Amino acid sequence: MRHLIAFLIILPSIALAKNELTFDGFVDMYYAYDFNNPQNGDRDYTTQPARSDEFNINLALLGVTHKVNKLTTRLSFQAGTYVQSNYAAEPSVGNTSGPSLSRNIQDAFVKYQLTDKSSVIAGIMPSHVGYESVFSIDNYTYSRSLAADYSPYYQSGVGLIHQLNPSWTFEGYVLNGWQNISEDDTRKSLGTAIRYNKDKWSVNYTTYLGSYLERSRHFHDINIEYRLSESVRLKTLYNFGVQDQADNKEAYFSTFNIQAHWQMNPLHALSLRFETYHDTEQANITTNTDQAFNVSGGSLGYDYAIEEGYLLRAEYRYFKGSEKIYKKQDSFEDTNQNFVISLATRF
Repeated sequence: MRHLIAFLIILPSIALAKNELTFDGFVDMYYAYDFNNPQNGDRDYTTQPARSDEFNINLALLGVTHKVNKLTTRLSFQAGTYVQSNYAAEPSVGNTSGPSLSRNIQDAFVKYQLTDKSSVIAGIMPSHVGYESVFSIDNYTYSRSLAADYSPYYQSGVGLIHQLNPSWTFEGYVLNGWQNISEDDTRKSLGTAIRYNKDKWSVNYTTYLGSYLERSRHFHDINIEYRLSESVRLKTLYNFGVQDQADNKEAYFSTFNIQAHWQMNPLHALSLRFETYHDTEQANITTNTDQAFNVSGGSLGYDYAIEEGYLLRAEYRYFKGSEKIYKKQDSFEDTNQNFVISLATRF
């Protein structure tokens, strides 16, 4: 947090000295209520919204972008309950790594335009996997799907991006690992992406090939968006991962979801989501019990655009597990319900 405060203090002087810089910000405030009423307020199996029965900040961000000819530099600082939750697993190896600094940095990268169609990027950057943004205002639904919460939001490394033509883009990355800035093992990992975007269709196939906590892991994600009209859009996703286990066996995890968004008019919108997640061996989702994570659920959301750049959202979400994995006071339940209301703005 002190790094964020220092950034805010020097921000005006930077702006005066470097008028070619552009600044941006984002704030997402929320109140969520978990019907299981967790004792310490921490909600199970999610990063957004992470807290129950309190008014809080999901994400507050200030960023700066600097462009000079073929070079683009991006730096942004963040805070909020999403940050506390999602960066809690950031590795702490030695005396100069870990979440105390890493969680306050969302972006810190340099991008160089090699040719009209190719660029190289290096640093801390958004993940190449999935279709949901860390910014709630950009997603069909307010809360993140299980697919988003249990695949990387961010990554650190170097990547090559090549746009073959207006429809096709190819990407390749060398990464420190599965959503981490500091190293958590001794090997580097690889990431790839193939993207198609034309007319009413967007199709993305992404992979992660490497390791996680010294165990080999490969992961594949395919997601599709279909724009039925200017007001109705559909998205669907399927991903699966395979990880080596300590007993020399392989564990599998997978998820599927489908989302719909209806922009009824410039002010009002509705969203629907159905999703499933299966991780019988707890390879990717740890329940802290001897029960597997096999869950299905859905959500219904309503959006109201108060002013330009301001979005008020309300959402009800329901989960049903095959086992009792959701905490409820001193016991466990096989269901979870949550209601959240949020006000977010980008500037």
